[in-house]
Formats: sequence, structure tokens, C-alpha cells
Amino acid sequence: YEISLGLVGSEMCIRDSASPWCNSNGKIAELYKVLKRYYPDFENPRLTKRFLFSKLYPEKVFNDRWLRNLMSELNQALQQFYIDIAFKNNTVLRQQLLVDSLLARDSPQSAIQLSTELLNQIMNKEVLSSEEFLDIFSLSDRLYYQPNTAYRQQQLGGKIIRQANEALDSFYLLQKLRLISELKERANRLNEGNAPPVDLIALEYLCNQNPRATTDWYFRRIKHEGEVTLEHVEQLIASYMDHYDTKPLRDQQLQLWYLINDCSQVYKQGITKVLPLILDLYKFGIDKGCLLYTSDAADEEDSV
Repeated sequence: YEISLGLVGSEMCIRDSASPWCNSNGKIAELYKVLKRYYPDFENPRLTKRFLFSKLYPEKVFNDRWLRNLMSELNQALQQFYIDIAFKNNTVLRQQLLVDSLLARDSPQSAIQLSTELLNQIMNKEVLSSEEFLDIFSLSDRLYYQPNTAYRQQQLGGKIIRQANEALDSFYLLQKLRLISELKERANRLNEGNAPPVDLIALEYLCNQNPRATTDWYFRRIKHEGEVTLEHVEQLIASYMDHYDTKPLRDQQLQLWYLINDCSQVYKQGITKVLPLILDLYKFGIDKGCLLYTSDAADEEDSV
């Protein structure tokens, strides 16, 4: 029988402990230890259900249902492990849940203090990701609508709700421009039909209200009509390079790939002068370590 695990990441992990809090079935840890010897391929011919069962229950007659149930429990334990690791690494999420818990326990002053500290921590960062804009909105919204009515009536309450509004606009604008860029890319490169109509007036208004190099770059790219020209690509490259350090990591990577794809479109028109630009972009991406979007990079961006 072929053994298949539903979840195997870069390294198989499980809480190998006798503690009931970690796992209520000690056989899970034993099964993990046996399987780990054959990681990552699990292609050894001896790795069968009967072999696993004999290792776990040497004195019992083979029971397929027992083993299937144990494999299911192992998968669940792995899933819980990944959830716990993600939760541990996400400081903002943990503190947001703590704020909710404090409010549920009628501790508005503690919730106000924690929310304010976390907001200041996020907003003091030089570069904010779209996820952090959403965090600012969520925390500001919680802070404004917490049970202490007197707090909302103070001048600070007005500042908080305006802060929530601006953060939501910034989150929407960045996410919307990313999506439109991708839809336009797929329409041009994969022939998936025309890109959906876009309200450029509304987006331009938001760009002007919240001027940022990242969103301005996206807007300039999606606003361009017709065939991609060498001049247009050169302008986008210059803007990208000039403001590279002011962009969130995800957009550094996405915009680099869009530039490479745009250069490829120019090359398909027979304009060979674009080849050095393509090579320079690849070299830049390798030097900066942003050519590939890795899970480690994502964790770094999402953490505070």
C-alpha cells in the first residue's frame, strides 16, 4: 500500500511529547518517528500499512481501520502544529485577539492601551504592507467602537476614526491595483479575454489622496493603453528603481516580474534593444534577493 500524508512541509514536525495537551494518543508520536526515517520521499518498498502496523502494534493482528484512524490523527496533529506556528509568528493577530478578549471581559481601558501601543508600533514602520493597512483599520475600528463611549466623544476619537478610514482606503487601493494589474497581465499574456472595465477616475482620486510610489507605479502601468512600448517600460523601470526601498516586499517582487513580462512583450515586437534591460532586471532581482517570492519573505513581511 502506498502511504500518503496530507501535510508535509519543509520538515515533518509534531510535538513529540507524552503531555496530553500535546497529543492524547501516544501512538501518534510513535508513528511519526517511524515515518520520519523515510522522509521526504516515502518510496521505500517496505513502507506499507502492514509494516507500520507491526511497528506500532507488534503483538496484534493487522487492522486497517486502526491505522487509517491513526494516520488521520497524525494529519490533524500536523495541521494544528502549523496553525500554532503561524499564530506564534503573527504578533498582530495575537494582540488583536487579546484586545477582543479584554473587551469581552469588560476591560476597555486595558484594551485601549494595548490597541494604542500596537497601532503605534505598526504605524512607526517606514514601509507598510497592505496587510498592515488592514491591521491599522481593524485596530482603529476596535478602538473607536469599544464600550467606553466617553473615549469616542474625545478629540482623539475623531482622529482614530479618520485613521481607520485612511487605512481602509490604502488597503483597498493597493489590493485593487494589484488585482487589476494581474487581470490585465493575464488578458495580454494568456489571452483570457479583455480585462474587466476599471473605474480609473475613482482609483486616480484615491492615488492622489494617498500618494505612494507603490500605488502610483501600478496606476501608471494599468493606465497605459495599447501595445507596450520601449519608452513606457523604461519609464516604469526608472520609477521602480528610484523608489524600490519605499515599497513593501511583496510589491518589490510583483512589480519586478511585471517589468520582466512587459520587456518580453516589447521583445516579441522585434525590438532587441530591450534585451539588456531584461538581463539587468534579472541581475537586480538576484542581487536584491527578491526575484522569487518565498515563504520566509512572506513571514518577514507579515511579522511586526
